[in-house]
Amino acid sequence: MIENLSKIVVDTSIIINGQLIAQIESGHIIDSEIIIPQAVFDELQSQASQKKEQGFIGLEGIKKLKDISANFGLVISIKGSHPTSEDIRMAGTGRIDAIIKDVAKQNQATLYTSDNVQHLVAQAEGLESVFVKPLPKNIVLEFLKFFDSETMSVH
Repeated sequence: MIENLSKIVVDTSIIINGQLIAQIESGHIIDSEIIIPQAVFDELQSQASQKKEQGFIGLEGIKKLKDISANFGLVISIKGSHPTSEDIRMAGTGRIDAIIKDVAKQNQATLYTSDNVQHLVAQAEGLESVFVKPLPKNIVLEFLKFFDSETMSVH
């Protein structure tokens, strides 16, 4: 069954910003095996354990992905090895991104990312990659509610 499915490897950026779910719900991704590298899962778990919002958002995204997968003909799998302490220490230099690209290469999969650098490096390495532009966030600044036609400043 899995052999007939197209294979997609996802990184943390496209999970956290919700674009993976958006691509699925809009019908751009169907009948595919979505591979989540173990390094991505571990990174999200680590961030959540440190009480970082993006970790919780990412884990909720994976949970939602599993919940909707059957409706879109998706198979979800976690592949690859756990990052070493050296990999984690070198994360700022792109080590985790390299692990994610390696999982895509090993599975002959297309990398889906919202990280332009990751996308460009993958293409330079000859890896098929899809860049999904992150959606701009509409943030409403809390203090704006104090301004009206009569108020010029708030102290």
